[in-house]
Amino acid sequence: MNTLGISQRERFVSRIRFYLLVMLVMWGTNLLVPDFEALEAQRWEARGVARPYIAVPISEIERIIVRESR
Repeated sequence: MNTLGISQRERFVSRIRFYLLVMLVMWGTNLLVPDFEALEAQRWEARGVARPYIAVPISEIERIIVRESR
C-alpha cells in the first residue's frame, strides 16, 4: 500500500535515515555536554572536602570505596 505515492522501500530508507540522524545528534550531544557529576566531584575534591554520600545505597558506596582505594 502506497502512502502519498511513496513506495515501501523509500519509506523504509527514509526511516533509516531519520533514526541514524537522531542517533548521530544524540551521540554528538553526549560528547559536547559536560558530565555534571564529574564536574561536581572535581569541585568537592578541589575544596579538600569529602564527597557527600546522602541517600546513596550501601551497595553503591561499597563500589565507590573499592574503586577509589585502588
